[in-house]
Amino acid sequence: MLDPPLNTAGHRKFFEQAVAALKKIDPSGPLPDRYVQSNFEAVDFLKLGIQKSGFHGREDSMKLIAALEGMEVKESDDFPQGDKTLRKEDHQAFLREFIYDLKNVKHHLLEIVPKDKTLVPPACKFA
Repeated sequence: MLDPPLNTAGHRKFFEQAVAALKKIDPSGPLPDRYVQSNFEAVDFLKLGIQKSGFHGREDSMKLIAALEGMEVKESDDFPQGDKTLRKEDHQAFLREFIYDLKNVKHHLLEIVPKDKTLVPPACKFA
């Protein structure tokens, strides 16, 4: 879905690269969806956490966790879905959300919910 506001250079670049990669695996397969992007962005979060924490192995796990907690990223080639926050308290990621209506197999964007409006209280606390 490349309708505004998702019609960005980063989003198009990601989509084109994902289509090419998936076609190599299965030429008849489906187009990439937002789950593909979510997984891609999760690995980018991990990469940033590794760089920030100096992670070298299992003994650095707590440093990696601390580096990821509260991390905020901006929309970019590495995060084509948009700005995100990884909450410290429960490691939940928050981003803008889209509300669609689906008619005749076509998506119609009804509303964009800003990232700050998607924040909900943590359901649990980690010690």
